[in-house]
Amino acid sequence: VKWKSRSEKLIIVPGLRYDHNSIFGGSTNPRIGLVYKFSNKITYKANYGSGFQFPSPRNLYGSWAGTTVNPALEPETITAYETGLIMPVSDKVWNEVSGYYNYIDNSNILGTNLPPRKTYGLEYKLKIRAGDLGKQLQDLRIYANYSYTRPLYDTDLSNEATGRSSNRVGSIASHKLIFGFGGTVANFLYVNSRNNYVSARETN
Repeated sequence: VKWKSRSEKLIIVPGLRYDHNSIFGGSTNPRIGLVYKFSNKITYKANYGSGFQFPSPRNLYGSWAGTTVNPALEPETITAYETGLIMPVSDKVWNEVSGYYNYIDNSNILGTNLPPRKTYGLEYKLKIRAGDLGKQLQDLRIYANYSYTRPLYDTDLSNEATGRSSNRVGSIASHKLIFGFGGTVANFLYVNSRNNYVSARETN
């Protein structure tokens, strides 16, 4: 379902999902997206949604040696918010900035429900169509994506083996950067360079 205003500046896309599980019952999760075009230079977007994930049978009942079994596991739930601006500078330069917030409860790692966690994030995207640079290089395109993520548990978690304690969610890097370019050389060979940077990250 999609709703548009008469001017077509405002677009709203609502959604609804229902899941039923014979053990945990039913779950209804709404979702809605909104796009508003202020002008040809600025477009605003916003999204809200919730989700529900049942524990896997493997973690509930086990299936082979080495699997952590916990029949008391609870379903994982998530509530997500996102907002941002799309800002084309021209037909050759396009950029977008957005922010998001997720709240996850009962996340399941190794057969254990962990405390609630909150994830804050920012993202920036840039695309440039540089066009032809002489006869030897055509349709040059340059792009860059940067994201900052800060995921935190509501309480500190400790590790008996290392003696460390932290509320930082493990295995998620704070900074990620992707940048690259591509173009056609001498009318027959397409060349692309993609580069990734990921900052240090703690383990779980």
